[in-house]
Amino acid sequence: MPDLNYQALGFYMALAQWAAMGLMGVWVYLRTKDEANAKALAKLETQLALFISESGKANENQNSRIAVLEEVVKHAPTAEEISEISQQVASLQSEVKGVNQLLQRVEHQTQLIHTHLLRNRE
Repeated sequence: MPDLNYQALGFYMALAQWAAMGLMGVWVYLRTKDEANAKALAKLETQLALFISESGKANENQNSRIAVLEEVVKHAPTAEEISEISQQVASLQSEVKGVNQLLQRVEHQTQLIHTHLLRNRE
């Protein structure tokens, strides 16, 4: 039987043990890194789902506000209608001035009649 060198065998066993421990350390490091990434992705997914739901609610709110504005704008007068109304108001204003002058003349004549009746009362 050949002589076994137990010191060399012990050295190689220790070397194999250190290599196995190193590989195991690398594997644990990579494994925990994957778990940290998975946790970060889960957190990001939760935040993204929350953002999407809040964005949907905000979008629905804006859509309802836009619908209300569209309804109001639909019933708002156009520029042509506003100019037509402006012309009608100007026409009415001139007619009111004419009626005012007529009423002033009627009032003056009524005052003359009243004065005449008071003087000839005897």
